[in-house]
Amino acid sequence: MSFFLGIVGLTLLVTYITAKKTKNVKKLYTANGSLIGWQNGWAISGDYLSAATFLGAAGAIATTATGLISCIILVQLVQIFGVLQEILLLLKHLYSH
Repeated sequence: MSFFLGIVGLTLLVTYITAKKTKNVKKLYTANGSLIGWQNGWAISGDYLSAATFLGAAGAIATTATGLISCIILVQLVQIFGVLQEILLLLKHLYSH
């Protein structure tokens, strides 16, 4: 469990450091925000349905009893942190003018 928490902590640290370096909201979006909604949706679904994601989650679930819970928690933490990061950068952008 400590290895899992270490990976989560490292991921959050790297995300925090890179968020501090980002000065422009456009850099957060693929193709500088020129993709429309359905194109972005296909890209996200392709990422989540990729073989690596499927096999990694299936392997974690199959090898440990807590694998499913760990996968769910990790995905939720990454999504929450990503949304918060985008909200903070958007607010920073809005109030900088």
